Amino acid sequence: MNEYQLVKAMLLHVSRGLSEEAPLAKALKDWCLDNLVWLDLGIRKREAKNWGNLQEVLQGWRLPEAPAPYVMEIADTLAELLGLDTENSTLLALLIGCDRLPKLQSLSEAVTAKGVDLPVLLAELCGVSAHESLRFVRRSPVFRLGLIGFQVCRSGAVAVDIKWTLERLLDRAPSQGDEFVDALIGPRHQTSLSLKDFAEVPDVSFLASLITGAVREGAKGVNILVYGPPGTGKTELARVLGAEAELRLHAVGEVDDDGEEPTRYDRVSALLLAQRVLKDKKEAVLLFDEMEDFIGDAQPSPGDFMMRRDGSKVFINRMLENNPVPVIWTTNAVGNMDDAILRRMSYVLKMDYPTRKARRRIAETICKDEQVAFSKDIAALVESAEETTTILRNAARASKLAGQDGNVEQAATALVKTLRGGVLPNNNAQGIDLDLYNTEPSLSAVLDGIASCGHSDVSLLLSGPRGPARRRSPITLLTAWTSRC
Repeated sequence: MNEYQLVKAMLLHVSRGLSEEAPLAKALKDWCLDNLVWLDLGIRKREAKNWGNLQEVLQGWRLPEAPAPYVMEIADTLAELLGLDTENSTLLALLIGCDRLPKLQSLSEAVTAKGVDLPVLLAELCGVSAHESLRFVRRSPVFRLGLIGFQVCRSGAVAVDIKWTLERLLDRAPSQGDEFVDALIGPRHQTSLSLKDFAEVPDVSFLASLITGAVREGAKGVNILVYGPPGTGKTELARVLGAEAELRLHAVGEVDDDGEEPTRYDRVSALLLAQRVLKDKKEAVLLFDEMEDFIGDAQPSPGDFMMRRDGSKVFINRMLENNPVPVIWTTNAVGNMDDAILRRMSYVLKMDYPTRKARRRIAETICKDEQVAFSKDIAALVESAEETTTILRNAARASKLAGQDGNVEQAATALVKTLRGGVLPNNNAQGIDLDLYNTEPSLSAVLDGIASCGHSDVSLLLSGPRGPARRRSPITLLTAWTSRC
């Protein structure tokens, strides 16, 4: 479908039955006169000024040969991906054309300025009766998926409003196939890590098997929530889980290449769109980073309800219950999350900073990926500061750009120092003789047991007479404990 076909359809529809005295007839005639060369009607300007003559010529207008604009090719590909019927496919093409094709855009502006209802007009051009037109538009997947809307201009006329997801697609003009799907849904994430790098994370193999089984069986409502402090590797774990399940991992509703920031509505719409596109393919899993955007600003109240909730609770609940493609959600905390959401999760995983052993392994992998040396200074920083692995990749890239591949610790130290409020951890470990402490059982046995149990959420209560020894004990225990883990 090209622009000439769309313009002819609109001209014939709105001019039907108009008398020459009608304001709309005058607007159409003026538009045709302004675009007479482009229209190529085969008549002169003075002949086109006669309304009856112009109507007759438009009825028999033989359209010039013209290729389909790229935005119409995108409309056709998108309609096929979404499984749209003929009426909704035509509506999608008309809406995109009214925004991106200059002649159709100016014609739609001319007719709406004379009181024509644009949503009704476009629905009628799709073959829908005037009585059903508004209902058709409201229920169309084109609108329900957040691709397009309408906006009221200052003049009071209604215009097409291309939403964030579709705007990105039209601006990028991707080729068909995987590139088109990636541009529509969200970037495809890759990783150089594996499950070995998350060996300390409980049940990580179970999660990979869960995702594999969910896709294989086409199960609905599979949601995995991963939460923990920033920098603990939540997003990287999601990438590893997707790779382990041999599935594509798409991050939905993220900032685009031009830095355009999506709203909550944009992100939720992007998730719905991704679910529709991928629901029958059994080849992908979705990542929704920062789940706070999904639940909005909801907060627990002093009573038994959530305050400041954005959107419908029922909508969110049903979405979690019926999503055909598994979703991995990440967030920093679950304190502002309704229990109704948590109950609809297939699994909830809390992530803490990795152990020293895991940090070293991850840091070595990062340095290998970035082709920089894993120096003694970096090893010492990884040993003493748990945040090091979260900033090491950026530090390595900064060092390479500065031409100092062997001096990664300079950038890494600056970043860690900033994260720690300007104070670096003390790297000067001191020997501790735990036999000097009179305890029952012995401190050495207690700490060895803690180090070997595989858990980090352990608390110790120190009791005894007042004195310097007891005040120093927490520091002594922390140092000894760290040396064993």
